[in-house]
Amino acid sequence: MSSLKAVFDQARRERRGAVVAVIPVADPDLPRSLAYAASAARGGADVLALALPFSDSLEGPELRAAFERAGKRRSGIDPFLQEVPALRERSATPLLLATYSNPLQAFGERRLLTRWREAGGSGLLVLDLPVDASGPLEATCREVDLDLVQTVGAGSGTERASRIAAHATGFVFARLRYGASGRREFLPYQARQVFAAVRDRGLSVATGPDLHRPEQAADLCRAGADGVVLGAGLAALLARAPGEDEVEAFVRAFRRALSPD
Repeated sequence: MSSLKAVFDQARRERRGAVVAVIPVADPDLPRSLAYAASAARGGADVLALALPFSDSLEGPELRAAFERAGKRRSGIDPFLQEVPALRERSATPLLLATYSNPLQAFGERRLLTRWREAGGSGLLVLDLPVDASGPLEATCREVDLDLVQTVGAGSGTERASRIAAHATGFVFARLRYGASGRREFLPYQARQVFAAVRDRGLSVATGPDLHRPEQAADLCRAGADGVVLGAGLAALLARAPGEDEVEAFVRAFRRALSPD
């Protein structure tokens, strides 16, 4: 069974939501970012999403700022891949590589996926890859034994959500949509329908990443999400160069908010 699917299944058996912690790689530098990842795992993260920096990111301001800081380090993908086994030794938490199409193609799709799997990775999330163009990547992921997590807008229609889920393995990432006001633009009813359409395909759905407070995460799981993706709030914390114990405590607060009373 997929290790990503397994952690969501385990969380469901425990009657709680799963926590996917997004760690921008090389922010503030490569060693500390991986140390923060290990701290997030100690805090109860079910999945560690290691996000490669990309200058044209579609994410919110906190993650864009993290990617800009990391990009200035120019540490590169090779050094990162060389350090992943050391993180794997510190934590058995499944690792998800989050990236965009340009870095993936520049490094070499098969080369990157093969090395990521050899380093101990469990899955891949390409944030700007439309499902209609994902066929070749799906095939490569199957060949190297990686899950391919697909993205759906949390306000999408159920037919599209179902079609996207049919091309995913591990879980589906339901991205929250924000406008200039910073407030959600979708109705809770729409989100619930998207979550249900994904689950009808036999997969779990995690939503985010613009979460700052544990109660936000709890609300989303009450609305039907199987887990949350901690991105913006965690990136804002990491921007302050916190201690590892602060990162652990931050993630633990979300884990507790998603656990039964």
